[in-house]
Amino acid sequence: EIKQTTKLFSDWNNLKKLAKEVKKEINPLVVNESKKNKIVIDRHEEDLKQFQTLVKKRDFYKYLTGSEGANSSLVEISGEIDEYVSKTEKLEYNAIKFEHPESVQPSMVKIDEIKLEVSLIQELWRHIEKCQGIFLGYMENTWEGTVTDDMEVEVKRLETELKGFKVDKKTNTYIGILEEIKTWIKFLPLCSTLRDPSMMERHWD
Repeated sequence: EIKQTTKLFSDWNNLKKLAKEVKKEINPLVVNESKKNKIVIDRHEEDLKQFQTLVKKRDFYKYLTGSEGANSSLVEISGEIDEYVSKTEKLEYNAIKFEHPESVQPSMVKIDEIKLEVSLIQELWRHIEKCQGIFLGYMENTWEGTVTDDMEVEVKRLETELKGFKVDKKTNTYIGILEEIKTWIKFLPLCSTLRDPSMMERHWD
Protein backbone atom coordinates (compact mmCIF):
# COMPACT_ATOMS: atom_id res chain seq x y z
CA GLU A 1 0.00 0.00 0.00
CA ILE A 2 2.90 2.36 0.82
CA LYS A 3 4.51 1.55 -2.52
CA GLN A 4 1.21 2.14 -4.31
CA THR A 5 0.73 5.45 -2.49
CA THR A 6 4.28 6.55 -3.32
CA LYS A 7 3.70 5.68 -6.97
CA LEU A 8 0.44 7.65 -6.96
CA PHE A 9 2.23 10.73 -5.59
CA SER A 10 4.87 10.34 -8.25
CA ASP A 11 2.26 9.94 -11.01
CA TRP A 12 0.36 12.96 -9.69
CA ASN A 13 3.49 15.16 -9.75
CA ASN A 14 4.31 14.02 -13.27
CA LEU A 15 0.73 14.77 -14.33
CA LYS A 16 0.96 18.30 -12.89
CA LYS A 17 4.17 18.91 -14.82
CA LEU A 18 2.55 17.59 -17.99
CA ALA A 19 -0.51 19.79 -17.39
CA LYS A 20 1.72 22.88 -17.13
CA GLU A 21 3.46 21.99 -20.36
CA VAL A 22 0.16 21.38 -22.17
CA LYS A 23 -1.32 24.60 -20.78
CA LYS A 24 1.69 26.53 -22.03
CA GLU A 25 1.42 24.83 -25.41
CA ILE A 26 -2.31 25.50 -25.95
CA ASN A 27 -2.32 28.95 -24.30
CA PRO A 28 -2.24 30.87 -27.64
CA LEU A 29 -5.27 28.86 -28.82
CA VAL A 30 -7.12 29.51 -25.53
CA VAL A 31 -6.38 33.26 -25.71
CA ASN A 32 -7.62 33.35 -29.31
CA GLU A 33 -10.87 31.52 -28.45
CA SER A 34 -11.35 33.77 -25.42
CA LYS A 35 -11.14 36.85 -27.65
CA LYS A 36 -13.64 35.34 -30.08
CA ASN A 37 -16.03 34.60 -27.20
CA LYS A 38 -15.80 38.18 -25.94
CA ILE A 39 -16.63 39.47 -29.43
CA VAL A 40 -19.72 37.21 -29.55
CA ILE A 41 -20.78 38.46 -26.09
CA ASP A 42 -20.33 42.11 -27.15
CA ARG A 43 -22.50 41.53 -30.23
CA HIS A 44 -25.11 39.84 -28.07
CA GLU A 45 -25.15 42.85 -25.77
CA GLU A 46 -25.67 45.18 -28.75
CA ASP A 47 -28.54 42.98 -29.96
CA LEU A 48 -30.15 43.28 -26.53
CA LYS A 49 -29.81 47.07 -26.57
CA GLN A 50 -31.52 47.22 -29.96
CA PHE A 51 -34.20 44.80 -28.78
CA GLN A 52 -34.89 46.98 -25.72
CA THR A 53 -35.29 50.03 -27.96
CA LEU A 54 -37.71 48.19 -30.26
CA VAL A 55 -39.79 47.00 -27.28
CA LYS A 56 -41.00 50.60 -26.88
CA LYS A 57 -42.44 50.44 -30.39
CA ARG A 58 -44.53 47.30 -29.80
CA ASP A 59 -48.30 47.58 -30.17
CA PHE A 60 -48.95 46.98 -26.45
CA TYR A 61 -47.72 50.55 -25.95
CA LYS A 62 -50.69 51.78 -28.01
CA TYR A 63 -54.00 52.06 -26.18
CA LEU A 64 -56.11 51.33 -29.26
CA THR A 65 -54.47 47.90 -29.54
CA GLY A 66 -56.93 46.73 -26.89
CA SER A 67 -56.34 44.21 -24.13
CA GLU A 68 -56.75 41.11 -26.32
CA GLY A 69 -54.18 42.28 -28.88
CA ALA A 70 -51.85 43.57 -26.18
CA ASN A 71 -51.95 40.30 -24.24
CA SER A 72 -51.18 38.34 -27.41
CA SER A 73 -48.17 40.56 -28.12
CA LEU A 74 -46.98 40.28 -24.51
CA VAL A 75 -47.04 36.49 -24.74
CA GLU A 76 -45.04 36.73 -27.96
CA ILE A 77 -42.38 39.01 -26.49
CA SER A 78 -42.06 36.79 -23.42
CA GLY A 79 -41.03 33.99 -25.76
CA GLU A 80 -38.44 36.24 -27.39
CA ILE A 81 -37.04 37.18 -23.99
CA ASP A 82 -36.75 33.48 -23.08
CA GLU A 83 -34.65 32.95 -26.21
CA TYR A 84 -32.31 35.78 -25.18
CA VAL A 85 -32.07 34.30 -21.68
CA SER A 86 -31.14 30.88 -23.11
CA LYS A 87 -28.47 32.38 -25.36
CA THR A 88 -27.07 34.48 -22.49
CA GLU A 89 -26.80 31.40 -20.26
CA LYS A 90 -24.77 29.61 -22.96
CA LEU A 91 -22.50 32.64 -23.32
CA GLU A 92 -22.12 32.78 -19.55
CA TYR A 93 -20.97 29.13 -19.53
CA ASN A 94 -18.26 29.94 -22.08
CA ALA A 95 -17.34 33.15 -20.27
CA ILE A 96 -16.75 31.20 -17.05
CA LYS A 97 -14.80 28.55 -18.96
CA PHE A 98 -12.49 31.20 -20.44
CA GLU A 99 -12.21 32.99 -17.07
CA HIS A 100 -13.96 36.25 -17.95
CA PRO A 101 -17.45 35.81 -16.37
CA GLU A 102 -17.76 39.58 -15.86
CA SER A 103 -18.04 40.10 -19.64
CA VAL A 104 -21.59 38.68 -19.73
CA GLN A 105 -22.88 40.73 -16.77
CA PRO A 106 -24.03 43.74 -18.90
CA SER A 107 -26.20 41.40 -20.99
CA MET A 108 -27.75 39.89 -17.87
CA VAL A 109 -28.49 43.37 -16.49
CA LYS A 110 -30.09 44.37 -19.80
CA ILE A 111 -32.33 41.27 -19.76
CA ASP A 112 -33.47 42.11 -16.21
CA GLU A 113 -34.34 45.65 -17.36
CA ILE A 114 -36.38 44.32 -20.29
CA LYS A 115 -38.16 41.78 -18.07
CA LEU A 116 -39.09 44.54 -15.60
CA GLU A 117 -40.37 46.80 -18.37
CA VAL A 118 -42.56 44.07 -19.85
CA SER A 119 -43.80 43.10 -16.38
CA LEU A 120 -44.88 46.69 -15.66
CA ILE A 121 -46.77 47.05 -18.94
CA GLN A 122 -48.49 43.70 -18.24
CA GLU A 123 -49.68 45.07 -14.89
CA LEU A 124 -50.93 48.22 -16.62
CA TRP A 125 -52.99 46.20 -19.11
CA ARG A 126 -54.48 44.16 -16.25
CA HIS A 127 -55.56 47.45 -14.68
CA ILE A 128 -56.98 48.61 -18.01
CA GLU A 129 -59.05 45.42 -18.28
CA LYS A 130 -60.32 46.01 -14.75
CA CYS A 131 -61.27 49.62 -15.55
CA GLN A 132 -62.97 48.77 -18.83
CA GLY A 133 -64.94 45.98 -17.16
CA ILE A 134 -66.23 48.41 -14.54
CA PHE A 135 -67.08 51.05 -17.16
CA LEU A 136 -68.94 48.48 -19.23
CA GLY A 137 -70.95 47.58 -16.14
CA TYR A 138 -71.87 51.25 -15.72
CA MET A 139 -73.05 51.47 -19.33
CA GLU A 140 -75.17 48.33 -19.03
CA ASN A 141 -76.75 49.41 -15.74
CA THR A 142 -80.31 50.75 -15.60
CA TRP A 143 -80.82 54.44 -14.93
CA GLU A 144 -82.79 53.62 -11.79
CA GLY A 145 -79.98 51.38 -10.57
CA THR A 146 -77.27 53.96 -11.12
CA VAL A 147 -75.69 55.08 -7.81
CA THR A 148 -73.46 57.94 -8.92
CA ASP A 149 -71.84 58.62 -5.53
CA ASP A 150 -70.48 55.08 -5.35
CA MET A 151 -69.40 55.27 -8.98
CA GLU A 152 -67.47 58.51 -8.40
CA VAL A 153 -65.62 56.98 -5.45
CA GLU A 154 -64.78 53.88 -7.48
CA VAL A 155 -63.53 55.79 -10.52
CA LYS A 156 -61.34 58.07 -8.40
CA ARG A 157 -59.90 54.95 -6.73
CA LEU A 158 -59.10 53.55 -10.18
CA GLU A 159 -57.31 56.80 -11.04
CA THR A 160 -55.27 56.66 -7.81
CA GLU A 161 -54.28 53.06 -8.51
CA LEU A 162 -53.28 53.98 -12.05
CA LYS A 163 -51.04 56.81 -10.90
CA GLY A 164 -49.28 54.36 -8.57
CA PHE A 165 -47.96 52.30 -11.49
CA LYS A 166 -44.25 52.72 -12.19
CA VAL A 167 -44.66 52.74 -15.96
CA ASP A 168 -43.60 55.57 -18.25
CA LYS A 169 -46.42 58.09 -17.83
CA LYS A 170 -45.82 59.41 -21.37
CA THR A 171 -46.70 56.18 -23.13
CA ASN A 172 -49.83 56.14 -25.28
CA THR A 173 -51.28 53.22 -23.31
CA TYR A 174 -51.05 55.05 -19.99
CA ILE A 175 -52.38 58.32 -21.43
CA GLY A 176 -55.26 56.47 -23.13
CA ILE A 177 -56.67 54.86 -19.96
CA LEU A 178 -56.02 58.02 -17.93
CA GLU A 179 -58.07 60.09 -20.38
CA GLU A 180 -60.89 57.54 -20.26
CA ILE A 181 -60.93 57.66 -16.46
CA LYS A 182 -60.91 61.48 -16.49
CA THR A 183 -63.85 61.47 -18.90
CA TRP A 184 -65.86 59.45 -16.37
CA ILE A 185 -64.76 61.77 -13.55
CA LYS A 186 -66.17 64.72 -15.54
CA PHE A 187 -69.29 62.84 -16.63
CA LEU A 188 -70.44 61.36 -13.31
CA PRO A 189 -71.27 64.69 -11.56
CA LEU A 190 -73.70 65.39 -14.44
CA CYS A 191 -75.30 61.97 -13.89
CA SER A 192 -75.51 62.78 -10.18
CA THR A 193 -77.37 66.01 -10.92
CA LEU A 194 -79.75 64.26 -13.31
CA ARG A 195 -80.41 61.53 -10.72
CA ASP A 196 -81.33 64.09 -8.07
CA PRO A 197 -84.87 63.53 -6.71
CA SER A 198 -85.68 67.19 -7.42
CA MET A 199 -85.45 66.53 -11.18
CA MET A 200 -88.94 66.84 -12.65
CA GLU A 201 -90.43 65.89 -16.03
CA ARG A 202 -90.32 69.54 -17.10
CA HIS A 203 -86.61 69.65 -16.39
CA TRP A 204 -86.09 66.68 -18.68
CA ASP A 205 -88.20 68.33 -21.33
